[in-house]
Amino acid sequence: MTCSTQTMKTPCSNSCTITCPLKLETPRGHVYNLSFNNFHRWGMMERYRVKNLFNLEVGPQLIKPPRIHIADKYEIQYVLYVPDRRRRDLANACCIVGKYFEDLLQTKGITKDDSCVYLPKITYIYGGVDVDNPRIEATIIWSNE
Repeated sequence: MTCSTQTMKTPCSNSCTITCPLKLETPRGHVYNLSFNNFHRWGMMERYRVKNLFNLEVGPQLIKPPRIHIADKYEIQYVLYVPDRRRRDLANACCIVGKYFEDLLQTKGITKDDSCVYLPKITYIYGGVDVDNPRIEATIIWSNE
């Protein structure tokens, strides 16, 4: 799966959208589906391994271009695009990607913190079916405060 940085037209011009995978694969071919149903069964070492895979997949796209800056307050909007028409729990699919993504933003120095002081609003949106490219698009919107 590839991740890309793109500009998204939002009400706030101070935003950036990153495409995150719904699945990760190890070099040995083991596939991890990123959902809470799987996450709560993983042990600590497996969670750490999956988080590292996520960081390797998404991290290179977070090299700070000039328009990305550290802000005091920001919000994130997650849009889920699923591979088929099966019913899904939106938070179940988005919460693990969200946690890994927010931690990665902090690790890369793009945000100061992911606590509610800095990140007061997180939104999950169902984007529909995309058979060819199931994903979660995470849009970071920086506050002008």
